[in-house]
Amino acid sequence: MPGLKAGEQMTLQLGDREFGIYVRGGHILPILNHDKEMSLLEAFDNSVTLQVYLDHNTMASGYIYLDDGETVNNESGERTLMRLTY
Repeated sequence: MPGLKAGEQMTLQLGDREFGIYVRGGHILPILNHDKEMSLLEAFDNSVTLQVYLDHNTMASGYIYLDDGETVNNESGERTLMRLTY
């Protein structure tokens, strides 16, 4: 589906088992792959797919939070963020 220009609107009708995700151009979304897993802990070692949504300058950026899954270092303010750019 083509992107919309500022001020444009689009109406979509989705089926009962469909859902829409709307992402503004210029962003990168990290998606944890989980085909069979029913919980985050089961999918922890799975790969991550980066979905890139380009802006009108064909650029995009975003962040991914990296968690070791064992410590609670994030509670003390210690975080590992990786900036992604395309």
